[in-house]
Amino acid sequence: MKSVGFVAPNFRCRVSRTGSSRRIALLDYAATADELGKILEDLQYEVHAIEPYDFEDWRARARQQTLQAIAEYNSTGKVTFNASLWGELKHHLFRLFDGQCAYCEVKVTDVDPGSVEHYRPKGRVEEAPDHPGYYWLAYNERNWFPACPLCNEVAKRSHFPIAPNSPRAYKQDDEGQERPMLLTPYDVDLDRDFEFVFAKRGIACMIVGKTERAKETIRVCGLDRGELSISRGEQWLRAQQDFLALVLVNGSFEKAQRDFDATARRREFSSVCRAAVQRMSA
Repeated sequence: MKSVGFVAPNFRCRVSRTGSSRRIALLDYAATADELGKILEDLQYEVHAIEPYDFEDWRARARQQTLQAIAEYNSTGKVTFNASLWGELKHHLFRLFDGQCAYCEVKVTDVDPGSVEHYRPKGRVEEAPDHPGYYWLAYNERNWFPACPLCNEVAKRSHFPIAPNSPRAYKQDDEGQERPMLLTPYDVDLDRDFEFVFAKRGIACMIVGKTERAKETIRVCGLDRGELSISRGEQWLRAQQDFLALVLVNGSFEKAQRDFDATARRREFSSVCRAAVQRMSA
C-alpha cells in the first residue's frame, strides 16, 4: 500500500495528448507553473495553458453536490451521482500516487486509465445489506483513491468492514464513531502495519499484516494474490541491485541511501523497494 498525504491541486491546465487536437482540462499540483509544464511534457502532454487554481472552487461544488445527494436520498431513497466531479480529480490523484494503485502499488497508468475508488463505498456496503452506502461522502476528496481494475472492481468493490462492536454510520457526521478495518494511504504506517518477506526459493515476496487492520486490508483487497507476490519479488531484487550500484558510485551506504530515497516513491511497489533496501542497511 502506498503511504501518501493528500495535497490539494493548485493549477488548472489545458492540455492535449501529443498528436491529438482534442484539448482537456486537468487539475494538478506543483511548486511552480514552469515545473508543472515540464512534468506534463514528460507525461506526453502538449501544454496549452497553466493557470493558478483555488481548490475551494471545487470544494464548494462538492459541498453543493453533497447537499443534493442527501436531499435526494431523503426524498426518494436513491441517489444519482455526478461522476464528473470526482473525474476532475482523477489525473491529480494518479499523479499524487505516482501513477500507482493506492492499494497494490501496481503502475496503473502505463496500461490502463484506472479508476477513482471510494474508500467508504457510495452506493452499497457488502458487509451491511441494509446500508444505502456512504452517499454523503461520495464527493469528499479524502474518500477517494486511485485504483487498478483488479483492486477496484474485483477485490475491494463495495466492501467496508468495521471492527466488531463498532457502530456503523448511516448518516452524515456519524462516520467518526466507526472503527474501520481497512487502512488508507493517509493513515497507514508501513513499518507498523506491514512486513515483506522474500521467499527463500523462487522470487516471490509475500506481504504480511502485522496489525489486525493490515491483515483485513490484505484480505479484502487481495493484496496477497499470486501475481502480486511475483511482481513484488522482482522489484525487491531490482531495488537491491540498484542500491548496490549506488553504493559503488557514492562510496558509502549513507549517500546511496539518500540518492535511493529521493526517487524510491516513484518506483512501482515503492513500499517493497523501501523494505528491500532497509533489509540491506540493517
